[in-house]
Amino acid sequence: MRNKNIKLQLWIDENEAQKLSAVSKKCNVTQSALIRYLINDFIPREAPPPEYYDIIHELRNIGNNMYQIYYRLESMGLIDAPMYKENAKHVTEVCDFLMSAFSPQKI
Repeated sequence: MRNKNIKLQLWIDENEAQKLSAVSKKCNVTQSALIRYLINDFIPREAPPPEYYDIIHELRNIGNNMYQIYYRLESMGLIDAPMYKENAKHVTEVCDFLMSAFSPQKI
């Protein structure tokens, strides 16, 4: 259900229209979404390169594989749990850092 029920008309000049269009394309959002970000005190960031999503996907797969290996080795008593947990935490932190690098930032 649509919860935005107020239409806003805005008059801007050609230069402003070009800037708005360019920034919205860089951020990979609509012009309306870009304006809403700004109204809600968020600084939009440029969209990540296409490879970014592949990297995030691979990192998540690595993390999932690590957990599967951990549970198998733990059941056999063959794992150094503190070392494993530190490495798993590092993979999670890298994923979180990459995600935050391209997320809109609150002012």
